Amino acid sequence: MSVIIFIILIYALQHRKSPAVQEDIIILKIRTINRTATIYETVEAKSSFEEYLKNKDKYDGTVLNLTGFLRYKLEGTGNSGIFKEVIVDDFGNEIDLVNIPNLYRKHFVKRETTEELYNVTGNFKRTFKSANIDVDKITVTERPLTILERKTTVLINVTE
Repeated sequence: MSVIIFIILIYALQHRKSPAVQEDIIILKIRTINRTATIYETVEAKSSFEEYLKNKDKYDGTVLNLTGFLRYKLEGTGNSGIFKEVIVDDFGNEIDLVNIPNLYRKHFVKRETTEELYNVTGNFKRTFKSANIDVDKITVTERPLTILERKTTVLINVTE
């Protein structure tokens, strides 16, 4: 019996209402709004020769300014072959460089690819299997920057 009285007493204390205490119930509505935001990001541009290699006939005889890495490589098998100077884009595409003026040969290291980027200016010529550039000028350059525009959806919670 004393246990029941104790439980009733606890219940009464928890649920009693004091005249000085006012209880307010606030109901908030939250809704989510979708908004599209445009984000602009500055990134380093990638060099690519794909356009020129896919359309060799279109660019044949055109003076181009290509940006890429210089490579001096051995073409052939085993210990036989020839060393070739090429320019390489960021995707591994190569274009042979021919008739390089002696002034610019210092930029090439045997069996290596430069870490620096170079601009190579010259006359683009198509070949049977590939293409080459008849070099006029080689200069060190920096990677150009480009601005990318991205659209993204932003969720905004609004309380009413």
